[in-house]
Amino acid sequence: MKINNKAEYDAAKIKLSGADESLIYYAELKAEMLEYRRANNIFEVGDWVVIPSRGNGIFQVSRLLCRSDVQEMIHATDAEIKAKRRLDLPQVSSIIKANFKNAAGEDIQVIGKVRELKGRTICCDELGTGKPFFCLPNEFEKYDLPKSVILSLGEVS
Repeated sequence: MKINNKAEYDAAKIKLSGADESLIYYAELKAEMLEYRRANNIFEVGDWVVIPSRGNGIFQVSRLLCRSDVQEMIHATDAEIKAKRRLDLPQVSSIIKANFKNAAGEDIQVIGKVRELKGRTICCDELGTGKPFFCLPNEFEKYDLPKSVILSLGEVS
């Protein structure tokens, strides 16, 4: 059953309220309801979400979310739920290439190792020099170096 509108969603919600979870249709209908919520930016308590300003984690919706969290949250994907983290951000210790403009408006490209994630800021150390730099999610791309190169730079023990 594909849920196409709010009336069908509400009917499915009523059908599942108090229903036995072992019924054949239960899991399928519950999945369809989640897809409808994802497609229509509807959030219910217990849904897994991403809150971009809160960094790399995913969170379950509760009744205690602040207004700013509610305004920016988006549904986590099945892959993010399985990984227990956002997939659009690098992991700590991964190597990235950052592309951004400096204060003088010049295009800068830096390759570095992710040190930590602070909200939307990706904190890194430049390979080779160890100088710190920061970038945002829209300014980086994953950069795969052979392990031998990383070891030669002293970045991985």
